[in-house]
Amino acid sequence: MKNTASSMQNGFFMPASRCFQMAIGFLFATTLFFTAFAIFVPLAPGMPEQGLDPSWQFGMAQALEQGLVFGRDIVFTYGPYASILTNRYLPSMDYLMVYSGAYLGFVFFMAAWLNFRNCNLILQLAFLFFFGATVYLKDHLYFLYPLLVGVGLYKSETSNKLDSDGVLNTSVIMALLFSAFGLLPLIKASNFISCAGIFFISAFMLTYRKKHLYALLICLSPILSMLIFWSVSGQPLSALPQYVISSIPIISGYTEAMAVNGSLHEVIAFLVAGLVTIFLLYDHNTEVFPLRLVMPLMFAFILFLSFKAGFVRHDVHATIAGCMIILSAILGATLLEPRGVAALIACSFAAWILIDASHLRTSTADMLSRLKSTYENAWNGTKVRIFEPGKFQELFVNQMAVLKARSHFPMLDGAADIYSYEQTILVASGNKWNPRPVFQSYSAYTPSLSELNKNHLINGPEYLIFKTQPIDGRLPALEDGASWPIILSDYKPNYSIDGYLFLRRGKPAGDVSQKLNGILKGSFRLGETIAVPRGGGVVFAEITLKRNFLGDVSNAFFKPGMLALNLTLKNGSTRKYRIVSGMAKSGFVISPLIEDTKDFSSVFANSSFSSEKEVASFSIEPTDLGALWNDDYQIRLFSLQYDRHHYERPTDIPDQAELVSEKKCDGYIDSVNGASPSGSEVPSDWLMGVNGWLSTSGADIKNSDKTYITLKNDQGRVWLIETQRASRPDVGAYFKQPHLNDSGFEVVADVSSLNGKFLMGLAYSYGNRLFVCQQFKINIQISANIL
Repeated sequence: MKNTASSMQNGFFMPASRCFQMAIGFLFATTLFFTAFAIFVPLAPGMPEQGLDPSWQFGMAQALEQGLVFGRDIVFTYGPYASILTNRYLPSMDYLMVYSGAYLGFVFFMAAWLNFRNCNLILQLAFLFFFGATVYLKDHLYFLYPLLVGVGLYKSETSNKLDSDGVLNTSVIMALLFSAFGLLPLIKASNFISCAGIFFISAFMLTYRKKHLYALLICLSPILSMLIFWSVSGQPLSALPQYVISSIPIISGYTEAMAVNGSLHEVIAFLVAGLVTIFLLYDHNTEVFPLRLVMPLMFAFILFLSFKAGFVRHDVHATIAGCMIILSAILGATLLEPRGVAALIACSFAAWILIDASHLRTSTADMLSRLKSTYENAWNGTKVRIFEPGKFQELFVNQMAVLKARSHFPMLDGAADIYSYEQTILVASGNKWNPRPVFQSYSAYTPSLSELNKNHLINGPEYLIFKTQPIDGRLPALEDGASWPIILSDYKPNYSIDGYLFLRRGKPAGDVSQKLNGILKGSFRLGETIAVPRGGGVVFAEITLKRNFLGDVSNAFFKPGMLALNLTLKNGSTRKYRIVSGMAKSGFVISPLIEDTKDFSSVFANSSFSSEKEVASFSIEPTDLGALWNDDYQIRLFSLQYDRHHYERPTDIPDQAELVSEKKCDGYIDSVNGASPSGSEVPSDWLMGVNGWLSTSGADIKNSDKTYITLKNDQGRVWLIETQRASRPDVGAYFKQPHLNDSGFEVVADVSSLNGKFLMGLAYSYGNRLFVCQQFKINIQISANIL
């Protein structure tokens, strides 16, 4: 009986156990596969939106659609495959993002499955849960993938599976997994660093173990895949090196320029958990030195990068570090004996909880909801693509129409660029976008990046649509500040709509550097007050601030202290702004103080600045960690010379004027704020541009002495805006009256004194007689206080 029972146990119960394990393994693999695809494939893509982040995300996709070359025409943090990360939809690029996302989802599945296939069920479930439920920011997954590949290779090598699995099978898997190292940097340039670090550690391990063929394979695979993906995206191969090189200032300048301080407790919690991870991986490793260092180095390197990604800009970005610390702990647990797993998971889980509680306060229900939405979005997107193949394109067209109607942007007769961001509404308006290379001004934070944008303006677009939109409390004039002298010299204001100032290119003023006259040069100390020379008009500053050795170390491993610019105005009031050393070195307008777009438009005018905006003196000081900066810094101040423009202002009808009602005049208002007036209400902000033509009526057609725009409010009060004469040979040719070639009028008027609804009309004068034309009645909504 005992033998029978024993044989039954060996013959039935053991196979049943193995079947159960196989079923669990299959279920894990299947769930992991669909989760990876749901996360990385943009099956339910996001539609265009307004705002800081949606605009750059849409801008990257639009740049690819327009055939702009990355690294030359577009220099930004992201590359041609950014939509895999941002999930932004463009009809013509959708197929590229879906196929490349499917490839990335597959290799991620492979890398994760190879690491977790032989693990216990608890670790498998933990990985699936946190992998699928932490996708609110996906950046951490692009740190996790190289680590998965490196750890998987290490496991195979140290267990001798590279030899036992066969050269062909191993080569195919390694080539496939490392090929993604060629795609990740084309999604986000900073992925160069994570991929390169894991590659070099892996290559060292293989070379040390005399696996030279495999070391060569993992070198060639990402290079070949990068060339293929780059070409498939429509980018010329000759531009790939430039893309790599141009990413250097974007990556290196990020730390100081984009730093935001946060809770030190989160930083300490992450560091403790990270150090515990590295220590346990070293302590439990039985390999001989130096292979014993491979795993600790891989984890330390990736955790350091996620630390920088999370805590340099210490806002919701901290969740990148939080998610990475818990996922890396789960992965690290697959390398440890059971006695080390509990300590590793406990420390990392505590760090994740602390970080998450400071930003998202995620509950268990929230996590489950996010996990559910990961699958629901993918399923719904799949159904739409199969059963309603044109639905996403229809949604895209409708959303672009909504954005166009919301913006009120007119159709321009030339290409345009928009400052500081909001590329989405420019493209949605139907206008042609001709972007500067660093197309979001807050990212032109090094002298080389500022120079790219400045040089673009030398032969730049016909129109600029301008709004001051500083981030992080920066001085507004810092953002693309090096370009302001060219904008002030080569462009002229036309009108303002929705808080944007519309500028049109005039006659190029030539070398702007010749218009900068030095008025002050010297070396000063942090905290020292520097007087701005009087009579300087627009004062342009170039300030060279340098970190010391400790500052460079701090910048490399965490972030440097921040700097503040203290301004004292001539009326005695003070302002304090953040200043970025790279932007300050590139140059910016320091006086008058430009706080908003209306201030910027006033700099074009020929009137002198009010004492409220002229800067009398300034100083620079650290806001924290002052020991990281050299005390001495250099300043050069210049007076900027350029042609000023005249803004007319509304005036009352003169008391001595004799009013004559003219039932019908010969003339037309061609455009108000760049658009032909129709039955709908025309919007305007503080600056209004109008042009058209007007002459007397009757047989004796002739030009008037002066032509005026009239604005009448609901109470019947009328204001006049005097216009300037403009050439209109088309009118003279039509009436066969050559002297009417000068019947045109145009005006740029400062209407900031008005607010509300008005009826716009035309009037002309002869002597003291003012002829008011009755047929012109255009509804105008002036929102002069929009800012």
